[in-house]
Amino acid sequence: MHTMSVTAPLSGIRSEGPAAVRVAPPLVAPIAAPADRAARGQSLHAAGLTLTVALAACFLFLLFVARPLAIGLSGSDDRSGRTAARIRYTVDTPFARQGVAVSAKALYAVSDHGIEALDRRTGRVIARISDDSRYHHLNSCIVRRTLVCAHSNFPALPMASSIETFDLATLRPVASHPLAEHRGSLTWIAPWGEGWLACFANYDGHGGAPGRDHTATLIEYLSPRLTVERIYRLPSAVLDRLAPHSASGGAVGRDGLLYVTGHDRPEAYVLAMPKRGDVLRHVATIPMPTDGQAIAFDPVAPLLLWSIDRDRRQLVASLVPSIDPRNGSAGRDESFHPQYDSRKGSKSRG
Repeated sequence: MHTMSVTAPLSGIRSEGPAAVRVAPPLVAPIAAPADRAARGQSLHAAGLTLTVALAACFLFLLFVARPLAIGLSGSDDRSGRTAARIRYTVDTPFARQGVAVSAKALYAVSDHGIEALDRRTGRVIARISDDSRYHHLNSCIVRRTLVCAHSNFPALPMASSIETFDLATLRPVASHPLAEHRGSLTWIAPWGEGWLACFANYDGHGGAPGRDHTATLIEYLSPRLTVERIYRLPSAVLDRLAPHSASGGAVGRDGLLYVTGHDRPEAYVLAMPKRGDVLRHVATIPMPTDGQAIAFDPVAPLLLWSIDRDRRQLVASLVPSIDPRNGSAGRDESFHPQYDSRKGSKSRG
């Protein structure tokens, strides 16, 4: 029996009954009519002093409270200490082991060897597929015309990867696309321009190839024919947080930024394309309520980021703070990557 528990309404608005009308006391007490000019002058002086103190308090509030809060939400200041993502929905499913994909109608829970589709309004199971002889390690999926999934033979060596596609309604297998040898294990793919961004992970120890560790993880831009067009690397600050594992999840937001998650840290790393060179630019780190694995943005609510809680076997939807695109996507190499609108799955002419 699969149950859906709603922790808060999507809008985040909580009704608390009719609002009570509360009249605030005046900032400055009414001044009684003075008996003479001296009394009137003293009263005006006191009122002016009170107003000056109030204005000074407002200035200090704006300087030390409101401004830092605005900076924290815009993504234009320190990468640490950012406003955390807040849980909005959870959905129970035993398939919540590797990741989640989302459409306007359904949720897709991804496990190592199978996928379960659930009605996103009721949590009712729509379809399910599980085949441990065919699927060794399904890592993540994304909704397009079909359900497009990253698959690998992890932890076997040599590393081998493929892209598996499934019918959205029935989860019937549609096609399998083995990938030519890459220097890593495919963990996620995300639409970008006319092609794809694909992560080929490397690891320290278990599942790692000789001579390579987590720092060898690559983000490749693949053409529509899945040929490698360009290779990017993760910044050292992010690699340090991923160790000894790699990037388990990746999704492109409507802001044009790349959101990446690791294997077990409750964080999402916001990245932008570099103006030059091959190292992605670290824009922000968002504290998450879940511990890594594959993620997906909600196509209906653009700031709703879905992830999984492996311990509780739940799909989790969290509201993430808005990151100012001017401090992230403005760094993209527009000569190579067209401005991408993930809502349409095509170039944006805006």
